[in-house]
Amino acid sequence: MVQVNFDGEKFQNKTQIKLNYFGPSFNDFINLKDFLSQLKNLEDFLIKTMDNLHLNGKTTFSSKDAEILINLERGSLKEIFLIVFSNPVAINIISHCLIESFRYIIKRTKIKDNSEKIEKPYFINEGIVNVNYFSNTINNLKQQGDFLKIEVPHTGESLEINFEDKSDIEFIINEIKSEEGETIIEKNFVGYLNYVNLDKHSYGFMFEDSKKSYKTTFPDTMNLEKIKALLGEKLNVFGKIFFKAGEIQKISILKYTIEKNSNLNSFGI
Repeated sequence: MVQVNFDGEKFQNKTQIKLNYFGPSFNDFINLKDFLSQLKNLEDFLIKTMDNLHLNGKTTFSSKDAEILINLERGSLKEIFLIVFSNPVAINIISHCLIESFRYIIKRTKIKDNSEKIEKPYFINEGIVNVNYFSNTINNLKQQGDFLKIEVPHTGESLEINFEDKSDIEFIINEIKSEEGETIIEKNFVGYLNYVNLDKHSYGFMFEDSKKSYKTTFPDTMNLEKIKALLGEKLNVFGKIFFKAGEIQKISILKYTIEKNSNLNSFGI
């Protein structure tokens, strides 16, 4: 089957990120649980990184603008192609985040004391990428001779990660996690109030085109009448989004208005 984008153009290598696993652990069979876990791990990294970059104002697109295709050669983890095919521009940014994060982590493994300081990439420093992804990725390296090669064909960039470096990399990842603080951004966004517990003054907010709910606070005390006016309505919000380790922790709504002509049809009701 020939893969094409929305303009009918055939995909070339330039629209791909390659993750290649080599070594004795990948020559014959692979544990199904490991296989499915890796696919889910990749999907989470791509979606969350795209959405966090968008929420932080670094890009004009989010995961809703990019469809991901995964082509598994020989039905194994040996070679995985990731294609962001409705927005190939995303490949440049996501591949940069992926490779530069690993390069930063590997550089830190080479430092024997704290005399040399290495500047953190902004996407780690600002909590855009979740470093747990990198730990999960190297978990597939099980024994001597295993290694992961990441390639970005259109830039010529590549990086190899060996089983022998696994323990040092995991140590640095844990160090980074202990250093991470909370990042707060203020911006306008759109979505829905999708969870309410008035007794506990607990609320959940879901971004438009998202399926996940986030703990939310309002600038004033909410009562039943106010809540009834908001449920099922699309809200234009100005507020704070709190990030830590690449994950949204909570949302603080500072101002909001109900979008005109918004109703329960937004939910397909």
